[in-house]
Amino acid sequence: MAGRAAASRDVIQRIAALPEWEAAAVVSAFVGVGSEVETVPLIERALAAGKRVAVPWVSGRELRLFDLRDLRDLAPAPFGLLEPARELRADPSRLIEAAAVDLFVVPGLAFDRAGGRLGHGRGYYDGLLAGARPAAFFVAAAFECQLVEAVPMETRDVAVHAIATERALHRVAGRLPTH
Repeated sequence: MAGRAAASRDVIQRIAALPEWEAAAVVSAFVGVGSEVETVPLIERALAAGKRVAVPWVSGRELRLFDLRDLRDLAPAPFGLLEPARELRADPSRLIEAAAVDLFVVPGLAFDRAGGRLGHGRGYYDGLLAGARPAAFFVAAAFECQLVEAVPMETRDVAVHAIATERALHRVAGRLPTH
């Protein structure tokens, strides 16, 4: 997408302005690659603010979360992804459980205003989010062009609470974390 860097900056600003972001001690953020929102500036902001940052990596058929302390902990992975370096993932002290995360920044291919999310079809993020505690907040980092009328949802699919785009923050009516 033309203007991806500028649009990504606007998305990041919207997420960082959320009261849920401000209150979060532990955030999980994907490392945006390809046509995704560039999330590295958000990760840098979280680290600078003293937040604990959990980045996902694929382990078998599930996503696990890694305690990222420095961007140099990331290395190229399959499918053009950036993931925690293999030797660092082996350290059990660097794992974070989904239940410890206050706010998840979630990727996807398409989103609807009801919080529906279309991923890449493997259910990795749905599995990860299903392990979150009820009070956790899920915000999608997306571009306005990814908003669609309706996303097909199955019973195991997990909806987001808000979608941050370059144009607006779309909160999902009636969808709040359980406190």
